Amino acid sequence: MTNLDNRSEAALNLIVALEEDQQVSQTKLAKRLGIAVGLVNILMKRAVKSGAIKIKQIPGRRYSYYLTPNGFAEKAKLVARYLDNSLNLYRELRVEYYDIFINLEAKGIQEIVLVGDVDIAEVAIMAAFDSNISIISLVNDKTNKRRVGSTPIINKLDNEYNGTVVICDARAPQACFDYLAQQISPERI
Repeated sequence: MTNLDNRSEAALNLIVALEEDQQVSQTKLAKRLGIAVGLVNILMKRAVKSGAIKIKQIPGRRYSYYLTPNGFAEKAKLVARYLDNSLNLYRELRVEYYDIFINLEAKGIQEIVLVGDVDIAEVAIMAAFDSNISIISLVNDKTNKRRVGSTPIINKLDNEYNGTVVICDARAPQACFDYLAQQISPERI
């Protein structure tokens, strides 16, 4: 999940993991969540102290973890915060892409190619509905999708394309720019 601070995200992921498997070891939880075992232990102690989970010892030096009503309430609160943050991010991205498209229109540009993440490209495509920009395609070599709405997804930028490219990559936009700048003029990005 994204859009939560690291502590809230880790707490939500822990609650979800314990809800799915009550008899999982802290080592397995750490691997599943991609965090250190020590951090799992700290999160578990916090969850027990706050009343979100209860621990019961079972045979074989193992433990079973139970979500309490407080745990379910905490999960609901964290999910609501995640959704709120996600909607805010969506709105911000849509405004940013709309502004980009209006600026491109002012320069006489009518067609573009998007390069990057499919989810972010979907937001850009929706922002384009409010402009006169036509999106020719999305370049993404990491998906098996063929289209986003009516926009085709292609694996690489056509060497013959000499138009404008808009980046839709939130994870590594500079790396995306640097890669594209090796293929096309940076002024077109």
